[in-house]
Amino acid sequence: MSTLALSQIYSPVRRVDGPWLARLISGGAHWVCAHREELNRINVFPVVDGDTGTNMSATLRAVDRAISGVKQASLVEVSRAAAEGCLMGARGNSGMILCHIFSALSAGIGEQLEIEPRDLVLILRAAAAELYRTLETPVEGTILTVLRESTQPTSLETCREIGELVSALCREARASLERTPEKLEVLSRAGVVDAGALG
Repeated sequence: MSTLALSQIYSPVRRVDGPWLARLISGGAHWVCAHREELNRINVFPVVDGDTGTNMSATLRAVDRAISGVKQASLVEVSRAAAEGCLMGARGNSGMILCHIFSALSAGIGEQLEIEPRDLVLILRAAAAELYRTLETPVEGTILTVLRESTQPTSLETCREIGELVSALCREARASLERTPEKLEVLSRAGVVDAGALG
């Protein structure tokens, strides 16, 4: 394969459009569905009911179905379809949290046809702040903490391509996830991280 062909395959993506957002969402949904049983197994907060994986995967399958017909559409259409699909298919506390995140994502995108990696960071950061304002009693050591802490570093704003940003966000999220037992005693006693935060 020629160098030119390789550069076309691996060329950095500097702006997120509708198809790219659909790909990111779909990839995340498939990961959660594939790890549903593990999420159920470590589910001890707010109660030991073993359904976080089931609820998150059901919610994200609804999101994935909603965007399946608009995967080649505009960023606006994909983000709105994701938010609407989440609202219609949300299950459990984790589904409700995901609804807030997808709603904030759609609102942050507004009418833009493309966004830069820095824009995505700012949108996710705003989503975290909105969640803390919306919830009556936000609990640290959960998905809320991981969303907030993973989007907080200002170094993320210097990422110029989406692959670099996703890698950096995942590193920050993993580090925050590993700290969840320090913030929530029930997790520490059970020797697990928060299931919703892992999802």
